[in-house]
Amino acid sequence: MRWGLFKNHWDSTKRANVYLLAAVALLSVSNVMISARLATLHERVVLTPPRFTKQLEVGYDSANAEFYKAWALYAAELVGNLTPANASFVTHGIGMLVSPKVYPNIKNAILIERAQEVQYHVVTSFEARQAIWQPATSTVFVTGWQHQITPSGTYTASNVETYQINLHVVEGQPVITGFQLYSGVPHTLAWMQNHAKQLATPIAKQPDGAQ
Repeated sequence: MRWGLFKNHWDSTKRANVYLLAAVALLSVSNVMISARLATLHERVVLTPPRFTKQLEVGYDSANAEFYKAWALYAAELVGNLTPANASFVTHGIGMLVSPKVYPNIKNAILIERAQEVQYHVVTSFEARQAIWQPATSTVFVTGWQHQITPSGTYTASNVETYQINLHVVEGQPVITGFQLYSGVPHTLAWMQNHAKQLATPIAKQPDGAQ
């Protein structure tokens, strides 16, 4: 037997096995890294619904401005167009969007509004005119006309009101964490700064003897 040739072949085989083991180890590490990446990778979806001319983009925990404004408009118009007949539907619909912490307050407000509509024989109608997204506070301001309408179709009252809605994206879903309604223009950060300056303006000192 040619021991020299056999030894060379044996050494070559051992080296090949070492190379194969190293390659397998590298592939294993690569697979682990890819698996970890896929486990933490969250797809970003881009939608263009028929009613919107701009794309709505939503990821795992964030979205573009149009997405936030679209859902805030939906929530404001849902609650703003309340009638005694659709109160249960409105309560259920808004409940699918709001967090459990704020849902009881919103539900209670809807029930109170429904009772007042029954008492005064009116329904409410909200006509949105503007939606502002404020990313610094994750807030959308939906401003428009809030009407009270009698069964005959007569408008008994019309006021400019704003729905201030705190909106977040949780696991790709919109979640409302704050919901306020007040009369007038939206209380944005710029409005609050200007309002604070007005409140901080000192009253001019009256001259001696002035009434």
